[in-house]
Amino acid sequence: MSAAGRHHRRRQVARGASGSWLSLMMVVAATGVAAGSSAGQSAIRMRTHALEPAEALEVRAPVKLEAPELSLTEAVQLTVFHNPRIQLAKQDLARSLGQLQQAKGAFDHTLGLAPGFSWFNQELIDSELDQIQEFHDTLARTAETFSELHQQFVKALENDGQEPLCPAGLDFDNDDIVIGGESLATDVIIRFRGIDIDLICDSNDVRFTRRVLEAAAGSNLQIARLLEEQRSDLVERRRSQFRLRSEIAEEVSTKAALALERLGPLPMDVTSKQISIDLRWVKFFRSGISVRGDISLKSQKDNFDDKPLDPTFGRLPIQNRFPNFLTLGLVVPLGKGRGESASASERASEAGVAARRDRLRHLISAEVFRTTLSYFNLIAAWDTVLLLEESAERHRNLVEITEDLIEADEIPASQINRVRAQTAAVFESGAASRLALLDGRFGLADTIGLSVEKLVEAPLPSEGFTMAVSGEPSADVLIDLALEERRDARALSQAQDAQQFLTNAARADLKRRIDFLATGGLSTFYESPYFRYLPDEVDDPPSDTPLRFYNPRGFYRSTRRDYKPFFRVQLTFDLPFKNNVAKGRLLREQSLLTTSQIDLTDLERSVRNNVIEVRGTLGLAVAALQARRETVAHYDDTLETARARYQNGDITLVDMLITEEDLLREQLELVRDLQIYLSILSRLRFETGTIVTYEQENTSLEFVSFDPSMYVVP
Repeated sequence: MSAAGRHHRRRQVARGASGSWLSLMMVVAATGVAAGSSAGQSAIRMRTHALEPAEALEVRAPVKLEAPELSLTEAVQLTVFHNPRIQLAKQDLARSLGQLQQAKGAFDHTLGLAPGFSWFNQELIDSELDQIQEFHDTLARTAETFSELHQQFVKALENDGQEPLCPAGLDFDNDDIVIGGESLATDVIIRFRGIDIDLICDSNDVRFTRRVLEAAAGSNLQIARLLEEQRSDLVERRRSQFRLRSEIAEEVSTKAALALERLGPLPMDVTSKQISIDLRWVKFFRSGISVRGDISLKSQKDNFDDKPLDPTFGRLPIQNRFPNFLTLGLVVPLGKGRGESASASERASEAGVAARRDRLRHLISAEVFRTTLSYFNLIAAWDTVLLLEESAERHRNLVEITEDLIEADEIPASQINRVRAQTAAVFESGAASRLALLDGRFGLADTIGLSVEKLVEAPLPSEGFTMAVSGEPSADVLIDLALEERRDARALSQAQDAQQFLTNAARADLKRRIDFLATGGLSTFYESPYFRYLPDEVDDPPSDTPLRFYNPRGFYRSTRRDYKPFFRVQLTFDLPFKNNVAKGRLLREQSLLTTSQIDLTDLERSVRNNVIEVRGTLGLAVAALQARRETVAHYDDTLETARARYQNGDITLVDMLITEEDLLREQLELVRDLQIYLSILSRLRFETGTIVTYEQENTSLEFVSFDPSMYVVP
């Protein structure tokens, strides 16, 4: 049967599966394939998504075909877009791109906002309690001392007695008040502002003045008369002085007692509350230098537990505070962590992405090669089935001829059994070949990534082997081409570059860490006035209203105050004694670098050996194929002649069967030789990196092209 006849038989197998080309074209359109206008052996161009694999991040469901017939072009198309290994390689590339983006992100500007609130409660220590207790005791002692003095003045006024003396140890030194040899605290004295307390001990005795006048009057009659006129006035002045000093003593005593009452019981705990708003900007540079800017707004309140906000009523004498800071910092690594080390991860990731792109391209080549071999295997299995069917048809024809010869008594009747036995053997071989065909159909489906739910959905070839034999360049030219075009060699070279970056960084990090830090900025500080529940008791009331620590106006007032500069420089030394971490990292990276160099060298060696081997094997396969073609042509002519001679009785049945068997054997061997030759040719294309070609690499429009014309014909 001719090639056209075998192709017609293939079409008959798929008869009944309507819409085959429509369904296939829908699959092709969905995968974004840029194909030629005609099917068959026309070259195709397909998107690889090697630049932006995220476009293909969706999980592709296994493709199903309504019609089983596929050309090699269509099989390659489906492989590129549905083969699970290629899809996994794209996801690996997407992960690598994510790692690169993550590495680049280390040099992004970072802006952070950190609002916060803190609450802290602490029990007063003994020294603080003693100080507060002493303050309370001073007020109590003051109230008691001046209360007794007031009573003495009252009695003196009632009984016209002697002037009371100041209490023991009561003295006034400038603005201080001393009782019992101890100065009153400023917090106590401040409560007696506006009182002329120093007049209480002003020794201005009217009786002493009168005695002086009487002594002077003994010799001076005029003074005596004056004394007599002023006597009543002196008595009244003395009583007025007593009343004034009594009122002062009473007022001091009352205010001291009132202050003690307002303070309340002794506090036990101090609570600190703080609100912070921090705005941070950070930028790392590939030179290793980092810059940081901070704006910090804070407010803080410190007070005794269960005490009002007025210090008069027991508040901790610390005002609500609103400090603000504007800071700019610069960190310059002088030793470890400088430029080569800081940017190593990014540069290694860039080289890693390039390596994974080339690995994806090589995997596409490898899977196209596998698909081509599977398609060749399917064609060979299908042609074997057809050749055995042709042989069976010839045997049925031979049975008819033999029966006619027996009826004509030209050969004995026993010859029919020999023919029928040989025919049965051919049918048996045909059944076995159909099993091989079924295995080939599912092998191709597995390579492509097809989902087969019914036997009729398994692919069948719509093309046959080409009979053209192409010449190949010399081995040296092919080796140079392979070393230039093989994408796996490029990928290993890129991976070696990535490892070189990491090794250089590890070597640079053998230095000790020495960082220079410079920080400068501006600061301002605002304290809110105390809360006063009785503002009329304050001598000098503040112009600003008091603010609670969470009031935003406190932050605003702080920003309105004068800013003061500050500056700080610092050197940080990190001196590990043995530096084992850096040394161990360098040893590891050097080992990985050496491993990548060995892998690349070994691959180049394997490529050279494989190209030489495949190139030599291809020459032998071409010679065997040409000899087999001639043999088949001779056997084909011999069979036609033998059939005519057998009908005429010129040769025996045995000669006829041997001729038929020899022709079938040579035909099957020719199919096998064609499969071997084309498989070797496709392998040579794969080994040289030219089984597919790439256009516009590393762009969003990158295409992979495949030309099947040297392998199959429609």
